[in-house]
Formats: sequence, structure tokens, C-alpha cells
Amino acid sequence: MQDVAPATAPTDGPTKQRLRDGMLVNPRVALPLIVAISTVIQFALARRVSLPSVFGDELIYSDLGKSVARSGHFLVRGHTDIGHSLIYPLLISPVYALAANGADAFTAIKGLNALVMSFTAVPAYFLARRVVSNGWSLAAAALAVAGPWFAFTSSVMTESLFYPLYATFALVLVRSLERPTRLRQLATLAMLVLLVGTRWQAIALAPAIATAIVVYGLSARRLMATLRAYSVTWILFGAAGLGLIAVRATGGSPLGAYEVLAQGYNPLSLAKWALWNVANLELALGVVAVAALPLALAGLLRRDATTSEQALGSTAIALCTWTLASVATLSASAFGLGRLHERSLFYVVPLVIVCFVYWLAEGMKRPRRLTCVVAAAAIVLPLVLPVRFIRGPRTPDALATVPWEELAHSWPSIPIPLLLAPLVVLATASFVFSRWRAVGIVWLVLAFVVVGVKVQHRGLQLSNVSKLAWIDTTLPKGSTATLVYVAPPGTCPTSGGVTTAQILLTFTEFFNRKVDNVAHLGGPIVFDALPSDELTVAASGFVLEGRVLDHGRPISPRYVALASPVNVDGRRIVVLDPGSPGSMSLWEARQPLRLIGYHPAKPLC
Repeated sequence: MQDVAPATAPTDGPTKQRLRDGMLVNPRVALPLIVAISTVIQFALARRVSLPSVFGDELIYSDLGKSVARSGHFLVRGHTDIGHSLIYPLLISPVYALAANGADAFTAIKGLNALVMSFTAVPAYFLARRVVSNGWSLAAAALAVAGPWFAFTSSVMTESLFYPLYATFALVLVRSLERPTRLRQLATLAMLVLLVGTRWQAIALAPAIATAIVVYGLSARRLMATLRAYSVTWILFGAAGLGLIAVRATGGSPLGAYEVLAQGYNPLSLAKWALWNVANLELALGVVAVAALPLALAGLLRRDATTSEQALGSTAIALCTWTLASVATLSASAFGLGRLHERSLFYVVPLVIVCFVYWLAEGMKRPRRLTCVVAAAAIVLPLVLPVRFIRGPRTPDALATVPWEELAHSWPSIPIPLLLAPLVVLATASFVFSRWRAVGIVWLVLAFVVVGVKVQHRGLQLSNVSKLAWIDTTLPKGSTATLVYVAPPGTCPTSGGVTTAQILLTFTEFFNRKVDNVAHLGGPIVFDALPSDELTVAASGFVLEGRVLDHGRPISPRYVALASPVNVDGRRIVVLDPGSPGSMSLWEARQPLRLIGYHPAKPLC
């Protein structure tokens, strides 16, 4: 059976000529240069951040990367974990395998993150090149790697990999819509699998593929022919659906870490959170780029649009809609913590930028009615953003609010909407009335610079972070250690607070490749919000697994690190920060593990 491509509007001669224009700058030189410059700048900025700042996400992904490098298994604190990411740990595992210690690995990973994330310029360029000239496409590529979200390159998290993969997925989907051969359909689904393996949020992009196909068919006025052309996609979707049902029936988790979001939601709550997250993204992009999106889509999906224009417009609508839906679902859930989640939405930025430069290149067409509606929404949305998102506690989930938070702190007596209104109205007026294309780009770049500068000042720093790799520099090659948090005597296991010992233990786990497990004794570790094995101590001093002494089994790690005042039956090797409240000692223990003179006090609760 031959592949059938749906009939679409032909590509006209003037458009082809327009796409050949702007070749004064060779993309084979300019594009690698953009990637290289972005990598150098972002790595230089990321190096200023010497400590992880997003616990326990960074602990999870660093543990996964270390365990893959050490054993080939996906483990977090000694337990299998395939619900967060498979691809990102594989990416960083060679770094952990080759680095001298965890501190050096952290530095190298920041460089790797900067390089990988900067590659977003490549799919952004080729997305834009399908509808605008070479010059505009290079501008889109440069803008796609200029955003403040590159601050995530300083973190051991999936954002830096998911960003370029998302843009590549958009490019592959556009090409599939242009000509739905079997190979292109399979490539689209393969990219989807890669995205899901990197970040489970990508499961929302499965319905986005179907949505893009339908929108494209409607815009091409050949819906049924388009649907028939995607028989391979529908068959594989059906098989995947049956597989997910089977996984669910056996008690598995088809949504990975996002399984907790599978619950009922109030539609009004979802709509509210969607609008708030859009308002936040509007501020992050300087208003004009987001305001121009509906106008660009109207041009891309017009009746006489080219195949490439319709494919890009359909992809932009589908991916932006379903990504926003996944973010609104997260924000509306109990696990959203009442926050905006720009960190889960910024992946659409390359698509928004490509549509923006298309609108600029096409002469900034502004149909009166649509422009009035969009302008009104562009002004209203940021002004109705609840004050708590700006005056609330700082989080990495919404970077665009950082400048406004500082401005509100400097002018506490002025209501937030009055602070926002002048710039939002001025930017919207530029969108409606300006005839100069450069004005819109200036607003976008200005937003990137302001947010980026403020975000870069928030990195956590320590002058001598290498000392935290004390286990890696002490243990012999091939050895691993178990970390044990020992709660202060009398601590209530259910309400213990963050202690200096918890913080030091958590950073020790992060900065050492040779830590293979973490456990707690007398109370949980609340600093990182991650589960750890619970231990108890028998009357003989032997350390047992679990709570029930009668059924607990002694543990037998050769090397163990715990609070310095606690003595172990064995040889003390080294002490970290001797004399400080959170000091720790590394022991070579006799097996099974036995504590000497440890008599936990009765809990206060």
C-alpha cells in the first residue's frame, strides 16, 4: 500500500522566492556559532551556582545518573525508580562514570546541560525556515536560546534536555503533517517515546498529535483524506492504548511520576489556572510575542496558506494547547502547591517565537476585530494575576515573577496591578500601533534580559564546594557507602524539623558518586522530602531494617557515614566538619553494623 498525502494548498511562487531570500548569512556557519556562543555564555553563568537548589528533584536525577553509571540500574537510594526519567539519567551517567568525584561531575553536567539546551537553536531554525527567510530563521534560533530558562542548566534536572527534544518533536510533527509517509509517522511517534522517557509530562503530547492532524485536515479542507493518511499512527496509538490499559490492570503506573495527577478536576479551576499560567508566560515574553500568537495562527491557517504554513500552525495550536492543559492540571492539583508552573510550560517558547517572527516577516498583519480582542486580553490577564504569585515565597517554578517580586518589595505601598499596568499597556500599544518590526523584538529581548539578570542573582554558592565530596576522595575505587541520618534524641518522628545534620547529609549524598543508599534512624529526613529506609537499633546495638525489632534484619554495609557523636563498631576513617553541630564521620564497619553506646531517648510525641 502506498502512502497517501492529503491534498493541500500549493506552495505559491512568491512564497518560494521569499524563502530563498536572506541567504547573505550562511546558516552552516551562523547556526553552529549561535549554539557555541549560547553554550559558552550559559555555562559561564551556570558555573556561578555551586550548590543544587531544587530538592529533592536534583537528588532524584543525580542518584539515577550515579546508579546507572555504577550498576546500570535506575535506583534512588537503593530502590528502583523508573517513574521520573530514563533518558536524562542515561545522558548524565557517563559524566558520573568519568568524573573524579561528585563535585567535578556537577560542574561537568552544567556544561553538558548548557550544550544540550543550546541545541534548541537547530530545530527552532528549521521550524522557522519552513515559513520565513534565512535571516528571520536565524533570528528565531537566537531568540530560542536567549531566554531566562537557561538558568536550569545549573540544575541536575530534565529541563535542559526536554527543551531541545520538545522543539525537535515539533519539527518532526510539522514534517509529518506536510507529507505523512510511514517513515515520518514512525519518526513522530519515536520522538514522542523519547520525550516521555525524558519527562513523563510528555504523555500529554499524544493527544496533541491527534489534534494537530485534525486541525491540519480542517485547515486544508480535506479532513477525511488527512485522517486516512495517518493509518499507521492510529494503529500504533490503539496498540499503545491497550498496553496502558494492561499496565493499569496489573496495578502499574502508566503515567510515571504524574500518576498522582490522575483525578477529577473542576473545569473552572483548570481554566483559571490555565489563564494565570498564560499571563505569567506573557510577562516572561514581553507581552508582544504572546499577543501576536493568535494573529500569526490566523495567517498560518488561512484558506490559501501553503502546506508548510498550515502544518506549522496546526502543530503550534496542538502543542501549546495540550502542554498548557498539562500545566493547568498540575497547578490545579494538590501537588501543584498553589503555584504557577512556568517551569513546565516554557517548552512552547520556540514555537511561540517562530510564530512571532512569522507575524513580523509577513508585515505584522492586524485584523481589526481579532487585534482588539487580543489587545484587551493582553492587558487584562497580567493585571488579574493574583498578588500571592508575586509577593509569595520564591520558587524556581515561575521565573517571570522574580523582577516584579523585587519591584513590589521596593514599593510595598503600591498595589501590584498599578506596578504592572504601565509596562503592560505600553507593550500592548506597541503591538497594536507600531509599524516597526524591531519594536516587538525589543520587548521580547528586554523581558529576557530583565528576568535573566534577576534570576542569575538567585543561585546558591559555596566557596569550597569540593570538600563536600569527602566520601569520593576518601573511599577506595569500587567501594560505596551508606549514609544514615541519626535524629537528635527525643525527636518526634512525625514532626521533626530540618537540622544541620540533615542538610549536610543531603549535600553529601548529592556530591558523592560512591553513596549508594540513604537511611534514617529515630526520625525521617524532611529537608529533601524524599523517602529513605527506616532503621532501628536492637538492645545489642545491631542496626536493623524497619520498625519491628522482632522481624528486622541486621544491615551490613562495609562503609557507613553518620552523625559524628555516634560511634560504630569498626574503624573511623575521616570526620567532616569536626566540632560543628552537623558533623559526620565515615566508618569502615564490622559486619553486621552495630552502634556502640547508642541509646535513643523516648520520642516526645
